[in-house]
Amino acid sequence: MQSNSARVLRGLSIAIMVLSIIALVLVVLFGLVLGGLGAVAANPEVQSNVSMSIEGDAETMQALEDMGMSSADAPALLGVFLGLGILGMVVVAVLCIVSLIAGIVGKGVAANPSKAGAAMVWMIVSAVISFLYGDIVIMVLSIIAAVYAHKVKKELAAASY
Repeated sequence: MQSNSARVLRGLSIAIMVLSIIALVLVVLFGLVLGGLGAVAANPEVQSNVSMSIEGDAETMQALEDMGMSSADAPALLGVFLGLGILGMVVVAVLCIVSLIAGIVGKGVAANPSKAGAAMVWMIVSAVISFLYGDIVIMVLSIIAAVYAHKVKKELAAASY
């Protein structure tokens, strides 16, 4: 029979898994949008239109010249920023996967309470990583789940004596 702490940990872990999957899907969709924008920006006709538009704005041209750039450099600069955005999405996707793994490990504690120590470690890692990419909800859930994993671990130790 599962302890109350193990049931709470299982519920928290399921919530972490669901939120991690939602975040991962959104990150992938955003990455696809950035990739599509990159494909559009690589079109020579679009680059020509952007250059002509920039040349028509004296303020923007002055800003580019102050940086040592011409209107022809603007599409390349856009490509750099889109590439950095896609790189950021890949990093966030990997971080979401770590939180998903933490949820899977935490859910497994309900069936095998001896894995509570590993779940506690994964939840702490998930909390730190969630903080890094700004997912406060998963961070808070991971911290609470780590506390309950510790309770399950203590209950298991107490039951073995």
